[in-house]
Amino acid sequence: MGSPICLIVGYGPGVGHGIAQAFAAEGFQLALLSRHPGNHRELLDGLVAEGVAAQAFAADASQPASIEAAIAMVSSNLGEPEVLIYNASAFRPGPAGSLTSAEVLSDLNVIVGGALTSANAVIPGMKQRGHGTIMFTGSSWGEVPNPAFASTSIGKAALHHLARMFALDLQGSGVHSVLFIIKGLVHSETTENPKRIGEAFLKAYRLPISPEPTEIVFETQPEP
Repeated sequence: MGSPICLIVGYGPGVGHGIAQAFAAEGFQLALLSRHPGNHRELLDGLVAEGVAAQAFAADASQPASIEAAIAMVSSNLGEPEVLIYNASAFRPGPAGSLTSAEVLSDLNVIVGGALTSANAVIPGMKQRGHGTIMFTGSSWGEVPNPAFASTSIGKAALHHLARMFALDLQGSGVHSVLFIIKGLVHSETTENPKRIGEAFLKAYRLPISPEPTEIVFETQPEP
């Protein structure tokens, strides 16, 4: 039996890379999905140079068919994921009064639609095996909206409820659903917060399944 697979949808510098490093150190193979994998070639090469089994796959989180095709390729090339981490998001500045319905729906497609498609693509296999973990990267903006990022706040609020619904639906299945709420900003050009966040994701993965939805609140440290 090979190493378990951690599938990260929304890989890139910052949180995505911090999570990848933490799960790689735990012995996971990495399947890293992003819209433009070539943009992260240096990061991927760095992981491989460290001996990490990591492969990049192209997927547009706003397009269900794109995600489904990429996850099918992961399953075919590597095997079915033990862990899904949905980290894709959309960050659109502007107050609610400046937004169009098309903009909000576009962001919801990425933040919520992609999460739904990704989870539904891996959960049947996890249920069949009787174990697996799905994790969603949330934000404190989903609890207390940031007026300067109204669309993202709306999307994160919807994502939080989606994660909670999955947790309730999956009770008794052996599949663990975790909502990871990041409080504060994460800057991809620094390493401390992404590293700590990755370690906290791994710690949450190790938690036993609870009868109540598992929610982790992580407060970032101020950047220098």
